[in-house]
Amino acid sequence: MKTLIISYLPGKDYSNTKKLFDHIMAKFENKEYKHIDLLEDKPEFFDNDSLMAYYQRNYQGKEISEELKKSVSKMDAFANQVKEADIIIMAYPMHNFGIPGIVKTWFDNIMQKGMAFDYGPTGPFGMYKGKKSLTVYTSGGSYTPDKVSINYPEWNTLELLAKIEFAFMGFEKAEVIGATTSNPKMKEENMDTAKAKIDAVLNEWYS
Repeated sequence: MKTLIISYLPGKDYSNTKKLFDHIMAKFENKEYKHIDLLEDKPEFFDNDSLMAYYQRNYQGKEISEELKKSVSKMDAFANQVKEADIIIMAYPMHNFGIPGIVKTWFDNIMQKGMAFDYGPTGPFGMYKGKKSLTVYTSGGSYTPDKVSINYPEWNTLELLAKIEFAFMGFEKAEVIGATTSNPKMKEENMDTAKAKIDAVLNEWYS
């Protein structure tokens, strides 16, 4: 199985999420994988050129100019990495109750019509059947992951959106594992629980 690992760890060695990431990477010492560090290989926002290129090519089916092709070349590279992978593993922190902006931009790069999804008689459908994803994160606050509202503590939009993004693309499984770190008395227990959950998922997928 081909594995694509995506990380965004701006806190580097001070990052709690990096501890979960390092735990995962230790499992891949003798496995083949591709790692993309979004701090080094940044996804691009849509601008007018890339938006027009994407719309004309993917929605209108037009042949676009070489200049417009260049405007979406990096987006296409990210999209092809996902297309070629069987399993996607992502590690990033929660920022302001949700997915960090750069990670959302990566999703915007890869979720291309005609590659990740398309439309049929009953609406949109995902094209990445059989793929699996694992997202790991840490958060400073403690929020409920199973319900989102404007009322505390129902503020965890990260888990819901991560699952929606992968489900929309047709992924067979979209696992999300998080650990809250604000309470020093519970931090290590929460991290250990997350690591155990990660082990269970990886052992199942790579057995």
